[in-house]
Amino acid sequence: NYKVQMDPGARTHLAKLADGDARKCLNALEVGVLTTPTTPLGGTAASPSTSSPPSKSSPPSKQKQEAPARIPLSDGIIHFTLAVAEDSIQQKAIVYDKKGDAHYDTISAFIKSMRASDENGAIYWLAKMLHAGEDFRFIARRIVIFASEDVGLADPEALPLAIATQQAVEFVGLPEARIPLAHATAYMCRAKKSREAYEALGAATEEIESEQTSRVPERLKNKHFPVNPER
Repeated sequence: NYKVQMDPGARTHLAKLADGDARKCLNALEVGVLTTPTTPLGGTAASPSTSSPPSKSSPPSKQKQEAPARIPLSDGIIHFTLAVAEDSIQQKAIVYDKKGDAHYDTISAFIKSMRASDENGAIYWLAKMLHAGEDFRFIARRIVIFASEDVGLADPEALPLAIATQQAVEFVGLPEARIPLAHATAYMCRAKKSREAYEALGAATEEIESEQTSRVPERLKNKHFPVNPER
């Protein structure tokens, strides 16, 4: 039996990267427990020795002195830290809070990179979001918005492609959903940009908010099918 103390960060990391695969999580947990030295009570965990093994020509006494001293107490505890979790599942944790500043800062960097036609940068931020477990549907929605807001009239094919991407990621799910997202991201970076429709709507909204409600001019009214015909 093992006595294991797992940090909350390690637990979260394993749960996130296992992505619902219990076997993957259990395997990583087993690897971490079996390869981590126990911590003597009141002490710190011993680190595995990195010294090279003694040569056959070394005197026996010298060999004994250079051997790593790892004799944990029988009641020692295995401290399962975030670093242990990263090593056991072979994937590093990154700073990303899906409800905090990192979430909004990263999606902002993603959008601004596409706006600047920085394909490498946009793909990098996309990869970071996916690696951190960001909802791929959220990313697809942002690409749809970008296609209409920033590409707009300059490339009429951008919006249909973005809609197709949104449908594709829903259809295939992860991990394959990453591929159409990368496809759409690269397309938006390479597309010409126009914010005419978005800016025209904004200007019209400002005008409406700054004036009193005006009636529809007579020349624009519905003359053929009155809404409230007299009886």
